Amino acid sequence: MAPETKSPTTTTKHEQVATGLGTEVRDGKFGFVVTKVETGLATIGKGSSWFSETAEGQFVVVYVDVTNTSNKSQYYASSNQVLIDEQGREFTNNFSAEFGLEGDDKGAGDINPGITRSTRVVFDIPVGAVPVAIEVHDSMFSGGARINFN
Repeated sequence: MAPETKSPTTTTKHEQVATGLGTEVRDGKFGFVVTKVETGLATIGKGSSWFSETAEGQFVVVYVDVTNTSNKSQYYASSNQVLIDEQGREFTNNFSAEFGLEGDDKGAGDINPGITRSTRVVFDIPVGAVPVAIEVHDSMFSGGARINFN
């Protein structure tokens, strides 16, 4: 078997690393591009809404374009994504807060071949913590790829 060709942003751990917004990394059958990061949000949703959430710390919303690079439909789930702060701590997705986001956000579900879905992933992290990266995954079993926010 021929060795796999890797991009210049690939590390020896088989994990791609991209620096900065707008740079694509691939994991499995998905290409991921972070387009924006919002930090310091105390609440998500309207206060009178059934779907309003208050952060235990602060909400971080990561805007991600997810492209299916395969030739078959592939299931995307925000619950597979991991936020990393400046201390190296890893945070899981806060689905209930994500559900309260305003706007047309498709979130989890099948993405057909060649289609790009713009979605948002929400995390609840301690006040004062500084998010530095997201580790994106095409499934809970994939190796992941890291996108640094700087």
